[in-house]
Amino acid sequence: MKASIVMMLMSVGLFTALAVAEEAKQKAAGAAVPSSVQLGWPADARVLMIHGDDIGMCHAANEAAKQALADGRITSCSIMMPCPWAYDFCMWAKDHPEYDIGLHITLTSEWKTYKWRPVLPPGEVPGLCDTNGFLWPDVWQVALRAKGDEVEREIRAQVKRALAWGVKPTHLDTHMGTVFARPDFVDAFMKVAREFGITPFLIEPNERFLALARERQVPVTPELLKKFREYPSAKLDDFTYPKVRDVKTYEDRKAALMTQLRELEPGITCMIIHPSVYTPELAVITGSAKTRAWEFKVFADPDVRKLIKDEHIHLVTWREMAKRRPMPKPTTTQTAGQ
Repeated sequence: MKASIVMMLMSVGLFTALAVAEEAKQKAAGAAVPSSVQLGWPADARVLMIHGDDIGMCHAANEAAKQALADGRITSCSIMMPCPWAYDFCMWAKDHPEYDIGLHITLTSEWKTYKWRPVLPPGEVPGLCDTNGFLWPDVWQVALRAKGDEVEREIRAQVKRALAWGVKPTHLDTHMGTVFARPDFVDAFMKVAREFGITPFLIEPNERFLALARERQVPVTPELLKKFREYPSAKLDDFTYPKVRDVKTYEDRKAALMTQLRELEPGITCMIIHPSVYTPELAVITGSAKTRAWEFKVFADPDVRKLIKDEHIHLVTWREMAKRRPMPKPTTTQTAGQ
């Protein structure tokens, strides 16, 4: 195991160096064409997706997502298919196909005592599981232990479960960024998305992306960047989270968000939140229960909604992006209910 950790750390250093080199190369060559422009928006347009993560994780998340989609405070969300409350949300989503609902590909189970297993039997994907059959609690464990084919098969199983439960996902994204932990994981993610004709969460390679990849130690290689550029799907220009530094009250959260919105740069930005209603159960599951409840509340705040309108920020969904650049036809014939 020590040797594996050393190799992983060496790889991180190499990938970071490659990201720095590629960023310098891009600066020398000139700015890449933003995805927003490629999809038909003006160069100065600020396009925002307000995306709800971790749906299906618990009842509190499901109830928040149902309300938030219905009143428009979020434009998109994604379901964690291995989680205990995924079925509940899928049954609701099946009856509400008008909403933008994707899959939050889940390869980790991060909470201390509230756990879940992969969709596939643990014995079929042992590299994804701990000794109790639960998914590993962090990205590093997955990156060190899982095989690429295990990741591919589990991603496919999560998509098939959603289809079997009547949900046709508008997109695939990733819980805790795990599918970007290794190049072969990224290949698996893009392969399954292409197989089912579902738009994956990808960012147009640009200076912002490369800087972010360096900061988060995402394994970026020239080959991977080429695959990103050539992948036949709509892409984001950036993603972000609500700022949490010095946020101690709801009013702090609101003020910080409004500053972020005013400073939003041109391009398509996905702002990822974790909306939940506050319940005693949620407070036991996670120390971020209050923050999640604030995130659910703040995007319905009249001042925030007015600011989005006054700043001429265009709200977008994955479905709209896919209409502007459709995925190729699926290579599988499976449909919902099969």
